[in-house]
Amino acid sequence: MKELFFFDRCFWCLEDFFANTEGVVATEVGYANGNQSIVPEYYEVGKGETGYEEVCRVFFDEAVISTKELCRMFFMRLNPRRVYSEEESHLRENQSKVLFVDTLDRPLIEQAKQAVEEAFHNPLLTKIEPLSIYYKAEEEHQHYFARHPEEAACALH
Repeated sequence: MKELFFFDRCFWCLEDFFANTEGVVATEVGYANGNQSIVPEYYEVGKGETGYEEVCRVFFDEAVISTKELCRMFFMRLNPRRVYSEEESHLRENQSKVLFVDTLDRPLIEQAKQAVEEAFHNPLLTKIEPLSIYYKAEEEHQHYFARHPEEAACALH
């Protein structure tokens, strides 16, 4: 089993997106790549005071879905047709990331990103970085939309 971590604003939306994907074995949400002297909590992360980002951890069976295909799905979710102005491209809410543990995944993620960029003639703002630290989020955030379907509006974006 393999794992990747995805960041794009709301970890609940990402978990909902990946949860029913064929080949995805499990998902969980958490906080990644922040200030290592801080144990992150939801509200502090949301305020931007910790350096951590809300991520969705995706465990998947590469015999069923490849790293490249999983990443391609994520990149397509980001709306690769959207063109950002110079100012917009620097805003945190327009940034996304794919974090990896296995260094062999980096070129596969980069290839998937490049294929989507070439298909749409548009650069994606997604950064590809190694995972440095991760904390699982509080239990009330796990599988949030499955437990609170009435609040799933952001999953549509």
